[in-house]
Amino acid sequence: MILSIIQMGIYKWSGLFNIVKKLLKNFLFFSVRKIPTPLVKGSLLIVKLDNIGDYVLFRFMLKEIRNDSVFGNYKITLIGNSSFRDLAEEVDNQWIDRFIWVDKNRFSSNTWYKLNLFHQIRKYEILINPTHSRSEEYDDTIALYSNARMKIGMRADDSNMDIRKLHHSDNHYTEIIETGQDVLFEFYRYKIFAEKILKKKLNISKPVIELRVKEVNSIENAIVIFPGGTFESKKWSVRNYLLLAESLTNHTTKKIIFIGNQTESDIEPLIAAFCLSNNQAINLINKTNLVEILSLVSNASFIVGNESSVIHIAASMGTPFLCIANGHNFMRFSPYPPEIIPLESYIFPFKYVYPDITIAQKYKYTLEAVLNDFIFPDIYQISETDVMERIEKRDVL
Repeated sequence: MILSIIQMGIYKWSGLFNIVKKLLKNFLFFSVRKIPTPLVKGSLLIVKLDNIGDYVLFRFMLKEIRNDSVFGNYKITLIGNSSFRDLAEEVDNQWIDRFIWVDKNRFSSNTWYKLNLFHQIRKYEILINPTHSRSEEYDDTIALYSNARMKIGMRADDSNMDIRKLHHSDNHYTEIIETGQDVLFEFYRYKIFAEKILKKKLNISKPVIELRVKEVNSIENAIVIFPGGTFESKKWSVRNYLLLAESLTNHTTKKIIFIGNQTESDIEPLIAAFCLSNNQAINLINKTNLVEILSLVSNASFIVGNESSVIHIAASMGTPFLCIANGHNFMRFSPYPPEIIPLESYIFPFKYVYPDITIAQKYKYTLEAVLNDFIFPDIYQISETDVMERIEKRDVL
């Protein structure tokens, strides 16, 4: 009886504590928005909180904004996802005066971390958010708490928000730039956005990364394999990658290098065991940063991997590759338009849906399927033999 009373009291007090905690939290966030903050004249905040591949396609805008006759005179700050920090600080620091890095996990879970960021962004005169799949939790929240007199955003799709929330979040901006709602290669969408805010045509046709870094851990003329990625549905199995690596060692004397980050920790032991038993294979999983990956990709003879940041880096550096993809975001992120990258650089499981047609026909028919909400077949339908045959046709061994 006494124990029950004590437990009930603890439950009631914990409930009251949570209510008070929530009220205090709401008051703190409300106060940040309402406390007057003087704007720094000539200051510009660019918001880019999505992933590495998105950044690779977007980053040309930094140079164009820095060289613009109007915005070039501003002090430019990039608030970015900490996942691409190494890349941005190494190849884009000449365009940016200051970087603010955001750990999205801490931003979601740590009130004081978030409040500190909000205090840092309040002083900027202009905010630009060039993201098509905007997020209510991240970049649109930055726009909401910004005190900028001008906030420019891109018309968003409903990938991360429903229509009702989209319309509400549009109100966080003073201007929404239209780039069209049709399926479009993301680099081209960024270009449309940049041309509208800069009010001029841009003479750029594809994303390019010019390596300015000291080459570290570089092995010339190797075949680099990237078996990782953000989404499980876009990952080809590690078993298939190991079978592919075995086939490659039977067809070439080139080194086979596996690369990846901490998200590939679950498959690293299997790759490490393979590399120990094969002196052509090198395991660099979770042993390289983004700068070192740039160097490895630049010096490689060929890249094989899932649709991921490494494929976008290879495309931007002119390194031949084969991307193993399931067709998610088809034509938005992969494949690249054929005027930039040959369609043969991608392999999809579409032959199981459209047998006996050319790659170009698959490209056309699959676009029609995307527009009709087609559900893509499983990436596991692509076999090691399929991939090896495609590599042999590329004459890179």
